[in-house]
Amino acid sequence: AEDDAGPLLRLLDELAGELEVARIADEQLVQNPEQDRFDALVSWLRAGGARFPDLFLQRYSEDNRGVHAKRQIPANRQVMVIPQNFLLTLEKAKQTEIGLKLEKAELSARKHCYLSILVLIDRKDAQSFFQPYYRTLPRSYSNMPIFWNENDLELLEGSHILSQIEDRKRNIRADYDEICRVAPEFSEFSIREFSWARMVVASRNFTVNVHGVQTDALVPFADMLNHLRPRETKWEFEDEQDAFTITSLDEIPAGRQVYDSYGKKCNSRFLLNYGFAVENNTDEDGTCHNEVHLLVCMDPSDDLFGRKVELLGEDEDHEIDVRISTSFDAKNTAEAFSYARLRFATAEEMTGLPSFEGEYDLCETPIHPISRANEAAALAYLAGLCRARLAAYPTALQEDNDALKSGELEVYSNERNARILVRGEKEVCQHYIMLAEMAIPCLDLEWRDYRKILLKNHRDLRRPASRYMLEVVGNLVKKTRCFGNVPLELRSSCEKHSSINNSIGPPIPPSL
Repeated sequence: AEDDAGPLLRLLDELAGELEVARIADEQLVQNPEQDRFDALVSWLRAGGARFPDLFLQRYSEDNRGVHAKRQIPANRQVMVIPQNFLLTLEKAKQTEIGLKLEKAELSARKHCYLSILVLIDRKDAQSFFQPYYRTLPRSYSNMPIFWNENDLELLEGSHILSQIEDRKRNIRADYDEICRVAPEFSEFSIREFSWARMVVASRNFTVNVHGVQTDALVPFADMLNHLRPRETKWEFEDEQDAFTITSLDEIPAGRQVYDSYGKKCNSRFLLNYGFAVENNTDEDGTCHNEVHLLVCMDPSDDLFGRKVELLGEDEDHEIDVRISTSFDAKNTAEAFSYARLRFATAEEMTGLPSFEGEYDLCETPIHPISRANEAAALAYLAGLCRARLAAYPTALQEDNDALKSGELEVYSNERNARILVRGEKEVCQHYIMLAEMAIPCLDLEWRDYRKILLKNHRDLRRPASRYMLEVVGNLVKKTRCFGNVPLELRSSCEKHSSINNSIGPPIPPSL
């Protein structure tokens, strides 16, 4: 009987989905008089052979929309097929008159420049095949930091992203000036229009392999899926179908939003390129992708200063910009730890570094933990830099938490995105301050005593701090029996900043 009822239940589910779509469509016609341009996009795509029968577009506000499931979608179903002729590719962009001039001049223009030029030129043509797509593009990108006003930018005070925003604006201006130099006719478009087009491409671009050629492309409708991790869909160009396709990886309930994954990124990259920040940017395994920028350097008072600077191929007064996340073994964080370990390495310890030819690349060949004393010094150094970074923010971490929990910040607003971003950076800083307070005293213990701390406080390896305490501190303590190896001043420094003190060892804070 249950088997007989199956088809009927599926039919009822589909009808419920269709009714929900109709209800939302009616609401949108009232709330959004411009809905016609999105209906025109769908009609244009379907007339050209595009298929997405299980999906519909829902708008949440003037500048925000998402793609939803009409009915329950099973795993491994192809939910979208966009034929190749609907793709705006890098190859098409290079064939514009201005694109050809840039190629002839051998101008090393960024690939986003070509696509930006194509969008600006082609959308001027009222008869362009892509007009239904161009009409759905945002008229402005007020959510993108390069367009934020002074009041919005003040919300980012203390964050390195302010420098990144200025760098982005300078790079866009430099590209614009260079294009106008090679093709003066491009000056009919203003720098603001070019900046708008660059944000269109930055936020919507797909890198795909089309018949053996890797290219970048704008893909109508596919670029309307919002971000979520872990990913629940995959996209690719299917040569046999000659189309860009999206396939479900998991079952998606009827009416629910269908997501794409924009990748594992720090919130600064999400905000710069897409105009949003992810409130919980942490994977199921505990990996958080948020990073904070720190400036590290070798110690000029160190007798080995010249040797270390020469090893790195850096100027003697050069500060190095590094990025750290709460994952100590992430590539960027491992590089930061490597600089810190090298800074405090003794002459004897430097002889144990990996062999190299030419300048030493700490990103490609990181320095692993060297000794108890070296690790304690490196960790204390990074924690000190994090304290200085925290002091640069005008608000405290708790203030950001309170503001985000209050419900008073408008969803999708610049203020909310700014709060999420700076909170994430402060959490990284707080992580290393508290990690130093926990780890440095433990580096002075015998293995039998430290093992008790691990068993009591660090069993959950989804916590980044617990992984560090096991894999770094644990290995250092276990492989050497030297006691009193950590300098007294480092232990005292951490004890001064720590409010935790017990005979078994400090418990891991819940946030770590």
